[in-house]
Amino acid sequence: MGTEEVLRKLKSRRGVLDAFVIDGDTRSMIEREESGIRASGGLVYENLGIDRSRGMDTHVCVFSEGFITEPRGPLVVMTDDAGTIYGHNVPMKCKLSSSAVRNGAVWISDDFVVYPDRVPRREPKFVVLPCRLDFLGTDATSYNPALSTDGLLKERFGFGGRGDLMTTIVSFNSCSRLL
Repeated sequence: MGTEEVLRKLKSRRGVLDAFVIDGDTRSMIEREESGIRASGGLVYENLGIDRSRGMDTHVCVFSEGFITEPRGPLVVMTDDAGTIYGHNVPMKCKLSSSAVRNGAVWISDDFVVYPDRVPRREPKFVVLPCRLDFLGTDATSYNPALSTDGLLKERFGFGGRGDLMTTIVSFNSCSRLL
């Protein structure tokens, strides 16, 4: 699938204001900004979404009034190197499922739970998970960047000061065969 077709599909989604192909300089800026970030409480921040996107040849920055596709599960987890999950976000659709949150969870915000009965063996970290975008009809992944990266991208693409918008990075191989 070609880049223009993917851009057309992205821009046709409800709530999407615009989408831009990311050039090499912007990709380098994203990589620099996403490395070495510390999350709330000084926890390490790791973006597996950006890791997954590195092997893809086309990257697009999408600005929207919400998610471009409803998440089916957590997008951010608090975990350690052993893989034990100590907390995670709970997307709106998942809140309706009783299996989305394990018993004993404590809600620390309207969309994030922690499990106080689990004690980290190593330093916990916040991990951003990649999200598949099946509606594109090609092997595509997406992630939401850190707040600092979000602000830089909004400035770069003319949406500066728009804290009401969501920034999503979509990556794909423009010559991928259809699924």
